[in-house]
Amino acid sequence: MHRGDQVADDRVLHVALADARGGAEAVVETILRWAQRSQSSRYQHIVAVPARSALTGHWRRYGLTVREVPPLPRFRDLVGARRLVDGLAAAVRESHAAVVHTHAIAGQLYGGRAAAQVGRPVTWHIHDRRETRFTLDGVLHRLASRSRVDVAIAVSAAVADSWRGRVPTDRLEVIHNGVASDPVAPAPRPAGPFVVWCGRLQQWKGTHVFLDVAAAVRRMVPDVRFAVVGGTVFGLEAGYPDALHRQAESLGVSDVVEWVGHVDDARPWLAAADVVVHTSIQPEPFGLVIAEAMMQSRPVVAFRRGGPAEIIEDGRTGRLVPPDDVAAMAAAVADLLLATTRREQCGQAGRTRAIASFGVAEMVRRVESAYDRARRAT
Repeated sequence: MHRGDQVADDRVLHVALADARGGAEAVVETILRWAQRSQSSRYQHIVAVPARSALTGHWRRYGLTVREVPPLPRFRDLVGARRLVDGLAAAVRESHAAVVHTHAIAGQLYGGRAAAQVGRPVTWHIHDRRETRFTLDGVLHRLASRSRVDVAIAVSAAVADSWRGRVPTDRLEVIHNGVASDPVAPAPRPAGPFVVWCGRLQQWKGTHVFLDVAAAVRRMVPDVRFAVVGGTVFGLEAGYPDALHRQAESLGVSDVVEWVGHVDDARPWLAAADVVVHTSIQPEPFGLVIAEAMMQSRPVVAFRRGGPAEIIEDGRTGRLVPPDDVAAMAAAVADLLLATTRREQCGQAGRTRAIASFGVAEMVRRVESAYDRARRAT
């Protein structure tokens, strides 16, 4: 800490640099909104967001304290990078934050450097598995791990394992994401069996795999209906939705698939489902939608890898099938649709597990304990 800086012991500055709401931003919002309403939170939370980000207005509408900083620069824009680091450093000083809580890779890359500049401890929330290949993401991941970090929070054991060797083991811990526990009113749903997929429309999220699964399930459960809940974000893969519509036509399922698009809160659609399907073709870091579906008493079928393998108890709260095995996934979905009692038992067991393991209060309590450790580390 620099001489003369004022620090409020109960204040945290979050660094969240995305300009759209993805999984990491949903976690930031959950922490801030819970602390805002709770009398047990020991910290005040402020969030630093790039100027003109769509999230600025979104979070201010909830009454959250937002500090605007310079925009996220392009790779190799050294002037823009310096401007952002300096802007974040100013935000830390002016908010009198005792801890800087960085989120995802960009937040750590720039927020960790800003915190080091002003002498504040860093809690890095790692929402992504480490990219080990020599790609742009791989380079950014290595650079992020070289920024200051006093405590690192991994959202799953799979994420933690991927970062061992880059983040010291004694600074790394797993804190699963928390989701709201209140049941919600279900969205309007069609008659008959109903299966929902929810996520961003990106190749790695496997929406195209879900359509293959849907076609196979329809052959076993002819009156089934499906919904795809989600849209493109971050300007990525803008042509993917059109390709999905063409695929649905070629598979003969376009008449039974509803394309819901992006929604701010997917829980009503999860609550409306009989079964929720998760089809990422790469290991999912956590799988927030899985925990949300379980909290709404809905069984989930997913591939056995990454975060989903930690969240779902196979045969008890849902089903885990071999990675990329469309036939096995379709059979598991059909089995749950046709066995009402087993499906309801899985849903009830899922909610019990979600309340015990993925509650917001416990997540925030452990995150705030991580702040305490970060401060003791300095």
